[in-house]
Amino acid sequence: MAGGSFSRIYFDGKRQPSAFSLSSIGINSEFQIKDKLHFGSTFLIANQKSQVTPAFQVKQQVAQLLIGPSIKIDDVKFHAGFSLEYRSAPVLRSITDSPINLVSSSGDPTAELNFMLGTEFYLSPRFSMYLNGIIPSQSTNSSSFQLGLKCRLHAKPEKVESYRHHRKEMAKKDIVLLKEGALLVRLKTSENTIVALRKAGREKQALKEEKWQLTQNQKIVKALKLTSILPLFIFSIVINLIKSGKGILKEFF
Repeated sequence: MAGGSFSRIYFDGKRQPSAFSLSSIGINSEFQIKDKLHFGSTFLIANQKSQVTPAFQVKQQVAQLLIGPSIKIDDVKFHAGFSLEYRSAPVLRSITDSPINLVSSSGDPTAELNFMLGTEFYLSPRFSMYLNGIIPSQSTNSSSFQLGLKCRLHAKPEKVESYRHHRKEMAKKDIVLLKEGALLVRLKTSENTIVALRKAGREKQALKEEKWQLTQNQKIVKALKLTSILPLFIFSIVINLIKSGKGILKEFF
């Protein structure tokens, strides 16, 4: 993972105004606890800086260990936890065009424990964008806002389908079944799936599957009521016309 950060470094008795630094690399590992619940840790090395005055910046080298649980909802993951940080001694550096640039160290290296909140947006099974906020636990600690890209070296080949994608794929299957007449003689059932989900302790998913099954069957009943108005062979012609997109009606007129 790589990115940058907006930082407010504690220097000279206060947190200095924020400045952006595009220098942050790290590695992340996590494991799944339950269906949507994960626990992970991230090790980051960053170069952070704050704007003391228009002519001077204060810089720090920071090593961070971010740890905590996360919950994934569709293609978004929410993080919360702690940030264990080791910060080098602050360095005051002039950023003017003067040939004489001042560089001086002030203070000692520090170790901090802060709070972390973050969000991760999945762009693909391999890439995602992360946003982390580091909240100081003490008034003398520094704060930062991190953003960047994460690449998974061992992305799972199977992609977890979103509920919206699942409904779209099932609708395609319904069109095929409707064309073949299967939906006219039976209703859909997911009883085996529901029982398996309940045995696995995934009650929420089982209820969602039951609700989805009821919705699909209501659509089927509504379609049956519609087809009872038209002769069956005309209904079949209309379905085939929509499916093929070719001028089938020309054969009858």
